[in-house]
Amino acid sequence: MDKPILTILTLLLFINVSGQSFSKKDFVKTDWFTENIDSLFFKSDTIRLIQHTNYGPEWAKDEYAEYEMKYFDHGDYLNFGFQRFGRFEYWKTYNNYIHSVPIADFTWKFDKNNQILTVYKDIVAYFKLKPISKRQIKIESRYAEQKDLLTTSELTLIKIK
Repeated sequence: MDKPILTILTLLLFINVSGQSFSKKDFVKTDWFTENIDSLFFKSDTIRLIQHTNYGPEWAKDEYAEYEMKYFDHGDYLNFGFQRFGRFEYWKTYNNYIHSVPIADFTWKFDKNNQILTVYKDIVAYFKLKPISKRQIKIESRYAEQKDLLTTSELTLIKIK
């Protein structure tokens, strides 16, 4: 009786320890935002990306509804867009006002075997991130009509040196 229980517990522990596996599909055609107060994105070893998945009401149906400024308690954040064919876009938002990034040719690539996301600027690796977990979170909408909390994903990544 002890052996089957021990075997089951060992299997459950192994499944938990092995972690999540990610693929290119987790990124392609998605938009995300992350905290950037005091350039936190560029200084921190651990990054949290929150996915834009919810749209506004009918009159603002082409805009995302997630309220970044309220989520972070400030208006300094970065927005990322992982486009098809490896195209990558990002723009900065300071004090809740959008600022465009200097013109550069950004691309992205996900290495499925090593589980590493690399963003390139002008063909040189700009930064590398390793996703470690993805979970569902609740976030407020920027639109008063959407009173219920919105559900989206938060992706935690570790910066690779």
